[in-house]
Amino acid sequence: MNLASLNSTIQVLKKTAPLAKTAVQVSLYDVNVFMKPLEELVNSLIPHFSFKQGAYYSDGLFYISIGLYKVMNLKKIILIDADVKFLSDVKLLYKYFSEFPPEALIGIAREQQPVYRHILHEYRRHHNNTRLGNPPPNGVTGFNSGVLLLNLEKMRNSSLYSSIINNSSYVLTLIQKYKFKGHLGDQDFYTLISFDYSHLFYTIPCTWNRQLCQWWKYHGYQNVFDKYYSCPGKVHLFHGNCNSLIPES
Repeated sequence: MNLASLNSTIQVLKKTAPLAKTAVQVSLYDVNVFMKPLEELVNSLIPHFSFKQGAYYSDGLFYISIGLYKVMNLKKIILIDADVKFLSDVKLLYKYFSEFPPEALIGIAREQQPVYRHILHEYRRHHNNTRLGNPPPNGVTGFNSGVLLLNLEKMRNSSLYSSIINNSSYVLTLIQKYKFKGHLGDQDFYTLISFDYSHLFYTIPCTWNRQLCQWWKYHGYQNVFDKYYSCPGKVHLFHGNCNSLIPES
């Protein structure tokens, strides 16, 4: 965390912490120190899940969730993007940990844009009957990592997840199999491995990561966009991804 972001964070916390109904404990981490044990892992992933060197998602910070279990001695953690607004108590989100099936390690909402339909265009061209990239309810839309429920204890104890993380050939095999070239950091990683290892994931309701971005609606997918974007039900968390305006109420 650099000095500018540190000062900004402190100011935000000073304004928001008093609004909490329970005690608030804050820990600040230097991202450079925090990333050190994950450096080799992250450097192996960045070329495959960022647009190019120096692009927004080429920063190691956007991959830290993948190996967070290696550096944080906690059992469970919720990671949330900064561009969100809660409309419901976060403890209701935390309760989804108890709904994870035995093999699920990660709680994550589906992607609400046809971004993976686009990324998988070559694979889909050769596999006409695939569900990958198709919209709900029967399609596999991929994931959005703006809200993550990580069971760090289960991640540490999963031999399969450790194998995937510690052996880059796993990821490279999947990249080749699905003709996959991502640009969205950790959510590309989660989406890609879910194609073969869906049991590692628990899908949280879209209303807990209501994504507001409509970029793909105006870039070639207007005819199918609403099928991906649909998210019925009471919204608990708005996600203003791609600089989308978050409603006041």
